[in-house]
Amino acid sequence: MNIDIVPLEIPEGIDDGSAAAERFREYIDVRNSVFRTTWNGSRDFDVTYAAAHGYIRRNKEERQHIHVALLEGRIAGFARVDVSLHELDAPAYADIYTDEPHRRNGVGTALLQRVNELLREEGRATTQTWKLHRPASGPQISPPNGAGEIPANSDEVRFLHRAGFSLEQIERTSVLTFGSDDRSAFERMRREASARASGYTVRVWTGFTPADQLANLAALQARMSTDAPAAGLDVVAETWDAERLAEIESSVIEGQRRDLLRAVAYSADGVAVAYSTLAVPEAGQQVYQDDTLVHAEHRGHRLGMLVKTVNLLQLLDTYPERSRVITWNAEENRHMLAVNEALGFEAVMGEGAWQRREEWAPR
Repeated sequence: MNIDIVPLEIPEGIDDGSAAAERFREYIDVRNSVFRTTWNGSRDFDVTYAAAHGYIRRNKEERQHIHVALLEGRIAGFARVDVSLHELDAPAYADIYTDEPHRRNGVGTALLQRVNELLREEGRATTQTWKLHRPASGPQISPPNGAGEIPANSDEVRFLHRAGFSLEQIERTSVLTFGSDDRSAFERMRREASARASGYTVRVWTGFTPADQLANLAALQARMSTDAPAAGLDVVAETWDAERLAEIESSVIEGQRRDLLRAVAYSADGVAVAYSTLAVPEAGQQVYQDDTLVHAEHRGHRLGMLVKTVNLLQLLDTYPERSRVITWNAEENRHMLAVNEALGFEAVMGEGAWQRREEWAPR
């Protein structure tokens, strides 16, 4: 079976009548099909043509390589390789997907060969990938820290092992489905957390961060790369400033067509010390919980619960039609898992964080 691996051309517009636009729309259709299969038919992770195109065209965070696998002229799978344009020694990110009807036909293997070529060209010392793993009976595997488990015999696990990747961390994927009593419950938990957070204040906003807070929030955002639990994953400290944060927000809000809701806690001297962000896509009932972070020097004051409940209340006020929030947390992050469990989040799936140290990198 002849499999052609070709780079995806990004068109000027998604409806410009070009062959590239037609191929791009096909790519998004296949991408959505893959994610629906993983999520048992759910469309919670669908993206629109416009949102996907806007994100790729506006993204200044990474250098992106997208390739598609063609079988008889139609897309059967795709792969991505991303490398940071800011942290030049950060691990590369790679991902490979095969559409369900074309599995076990060599599509993934052909894509992996091209991915390995791209990774060698980029020269990063480490490659990482995150893969959702549906629950299944039978043998399970855990990362070296023992936190969490995923099915050991899935196609994804076998493929990643053959490709030389090691499981380093598991993130729990959880969903909060809103009920009629949630507002009063969130209000109660907010009051309880606020009582423990004496001396701190909270500010909320939707959309772009106010200009006078960009540098303040960016300084806290930088700690996400080092303060978040990383298990055995290689991490590089990120450098953030007001310009970088503003560019990211523009890419998400105007490119991906998502709204951002933030709740930020401040110390008595006006420094941002905790925040929680919700991303609201343009369509669907779902909302994605982005980062929640409490500065290490300010933990123990229930600030995590405070910013999360304040932001959930903001969500209920701003988008009352949305019915659920999806979040991810490292299985070893027991504190944040306890916060989410108290809020009503329920575990639905595990996401494995896999890593490969490349053979061309110095030891």
